[in-house]
Amino acid sequence: MIYTMVVEFRIGGRLRFLSHQETARLFQRALVRSGVRLSYSKGFNPRPRISLPLPRSVGLEGDAELLCVLIETDTPAESQTPENIDAEQIRRKLERQLPLDCPVVSLDLIQGRAKFHPVAAAYEFEVERAELLEKVGLKAESRCIGKKHLFIERRIDEKGNTRTVDVGGFIELIEFDGLKIVVTCKISFAGTIRVDEILKLLGLDCGMLSSPIRRRNIQWQKA
Repeated sequence: MIYTMVVEFRIGGRLRFLSHQETARLFQRALVRSGVRLSYSKGFNPRPRISLPLPRSVGLEGDAELLCVLIETDTPAESQTPENIDAEQIRRKLERQLPLDCPVVSLDLIQGRAKFHPVAAAYEFEVERAELLEKVGLKAESRCIGKKHLFIERRIDEKGNTRTVDVGGFIELIEFDGLKIVVTCKISFAGTIRVDEILKLLGLDCGMLSSPIRRRNIQWQKA
């Protein structure tokens, strides 16, 4: 019997420097050590069916990240339901195998194969000085909010090549909370705006921030 294990987790501290693939491997090893029976792909080089639906940029902290894992059970389908599998016990076992900077917020089981895709996310930037907020506010009003078309140059490879991309409409809301700037962005199958592009549009750089950039309030939709 196949189930989709949906794991919501946070990631921060030094673990924020893990790449997308390294984060997937971190969870793969933790799942194996915790005794979860993973479902593998077929073929010459089978791989566990693990996905992180919203890749995280290196250096970015996350409060509402999602991991989807296909697992198998030996119990016959007619007697196996998500309700009689102890998801909380699995969550505790998994969390014991993960570093402290990667706590598991919740773990749910869905019968069969399930996919999720993000539709929105908020990014939190905390600046060092209050005077930077006025600068950001002016930039936001004149360049970001409510623009149908907003063309930027996006880097597309390690050689520094770029292409012109329209990110108009992706920035939905900009809020100010003390020294924090929270930017809510739409995400679609056509793409979204990148974190470094948001910084550039706001007239900021990482040297102006007092803490790591944090992604939070991700809104997920079941496919």
